[in-house]
Amino acid sequence: MMKALTERQYTILKQLISHNSYLSLNRLSAKTAIPTRTLRRDIADMNDKMQAQGIQVVGKNGRGITIKFADVESEISARRLFFSENDDFHSNVRTLKIASDLLMLSPHSSSISELADKYFISRASIVNDFKSLESWLQQFDLKLIKSRAGTSIKGTDYNIRVAMKALVLKSIYAHQDTMESRLDEATLRELSAKFGEQAVHFTLQLISFIEQQLNYIISDPYYINLFTHILVLIHRSQSPPPRTDARPVRVKVHDPHAWRVSLAVIERIEEAYHTTLVAEES
Repeated sequence: MMKALTERQYTILKQLISHNSYLSLNRLSAKTAIPTRTLRRDIADMNDKMQAQGIQVVGKNGRGITIKFADVESEISARRLFFSENDDFHSNVRTLKIASDLLMLSPHSSSISELADKYFISRASIVNDFKSLESWLQQFDLKLIKSRAGTSIKGTDYNIRVAMKALVLKSIYAHQDTMESRLDEATLRELSAKFGEQAVHFTLQLISFIEQQLNYIISDPYYINLFTHILVLIHRSQSPPPRTDARPVRVKVHDPHAWRVSLAVIERIEEAYHTTLVAEES
């Protein structure tokens, strides 16, 4: 059994699991109002407490820290711990769907009337949903912008993709009960309805290509994360406005063969979707 985390450590873990990507200590400190020195002490203590459950906070120079799981069971149990929270956002299916709709539309907007008609509820209910959505978006440094043109989610494309990945992972882990399949049929149907059957099928084929080229079967926690990353990347690459917010990326090649496979994957996506991926996405 995991040793009890303090309330502060629980907050740190929630941020890292929700963010689903590397986070600098300074940024984590800003999100949690916990000094960086205290964060370092807490993380060391958390790793000692969570080691037996296969959950660890790890760091990488130049990128920050993130959460790592020893196997799919530890990841599913940890994510479900937070996805099943009894709060206004996670317990309201409609609010989750509205969040997904607005993230998919970004940078474009949707009117309150359009959302009310879509979900057969009053405009007042939509306005109330926006309150919990605004709070959830803060952890990704995103804002809900309301204007005469409608309501939209604003922020860097990177942060929008991170938020989209969090929602997709929530959907996937809600269905994953066993190790019998990486992505069950119900999950694939749900993702196909949201992202399109062609994009889901292409992503599955692309990961199969990666495994063939590397002669390696990607284990399920990493398979699911890679699948989610590619699917969201494909959708966001189709956003009409050019994305100029990407940060410069330095790449140090440790495995030339894996690097060539990565370049081949990028080329396949660009050819299939007639787009150009920025370095940060790649």
